[in-house]
Amino acid sequence: MNKALLKNRQALVGLILMLFVSVIAVFAPLLAPNDPNQIDALNKFLPASSEYPLGTDQLGRCVLSRLIFGARYSLGIAVPTLLALGSIGLG
Repeated sequence: MNKALLKNRQALVGLILMLFVSVIAVFAPLLAPNDPNQIDALNKFLPASSEYPLGTDQLGRCVLSRLIFGARYSLGIAVPTLLALGSIGLG
């Protein structure tokens, strides 16, 4: 790695955050506490608890599970887009 990158705190924090989100996205099925798409109308808008660490949304879905799986979709769109744009820019 470039020494200038390691000396720049903001760049280092950004790199660590990107790696953290990438690891979470890769291991999403193992890390998510609940099914992100399971609708439970009886548990709408619940506050944080041991079963739902960030609570539930308007359909009773686990917010934390949806955030974790959302990282997968975001990276699944961002990485190919960046590769395509990079190849166009270099070509």
